[in-house]
Amino acid sequence: MHNQLTRILPWHRKLYSRHLMLRRLGRKDARPLYQLITENRDYLRSWMPPFPDRIYCGLIEEWLADEQKLLRRGERIDLGIFSLDGSDLLGRVAMHSIRWGIQRSASLSYWLRQKSTGSGYSTEAVATLISFAFEELQLHRVLAEISPYNKPSLAVVAKLGFRNEGLNVKSLFLNSCWQDTCQMALLEEEYDQLAESWIRRGILGV
Repeated sequence: MHNQLTRILPWHRKLYSRHLMLRRLGRKDARPLYQLITENRDYLRSWMPPFPDRIYCGLIEEWLADEQKLLRRGERIDLGIFSLDGSDLLGRVAMHSIRWGIQRSASLSYWLRQKSTGSGYSTEAVATLISFAFEELQLHRVLAEISPYNKPSLAVVAKLGFRNEGLNVKSLFLNSCWQDTCQMALLEEEYDQLAESWIRRGILGV
């Protein structure tokens, strides 16, 4: 499976939810992503790894090219979160640190522009990618490390039924310091039990 991600998720493939479309980003998306990061940089500072002091489109093109290399190696999936018609880039969602073999696990990350927070879009985007991970990649476990102070992000995974497996002490360097994170997790069998309720609640599906 690790060397088949580009076949399962080719450039033209899109994943849909009720209000969103998710897809891979290429060179043509560098400028919209640059604008999105620039406009939301201060808002994202507390919850994300630090951005370089100087960001420009060429640098973002390099980031996107690196993401495609990691996808081809079966190590990471990065998708843009778009409005349903694909005209507006709202944020990003990713499965990273993908482990195959006897683990079949991945870590989850996501962010949304500030003016779209509170819309339920993060929950839809995360549910859609999780469904893809369990249904098509046949992963066994999805993890999310989230700062205890990031209440909106914790609310997203709580709404989806993730369990809090404990505190990882000083596990991520965020906002210029080492921070504790809550380790949240969802297993394949738990997803199987929850998926129908996600559909009924409009979190999953179109």
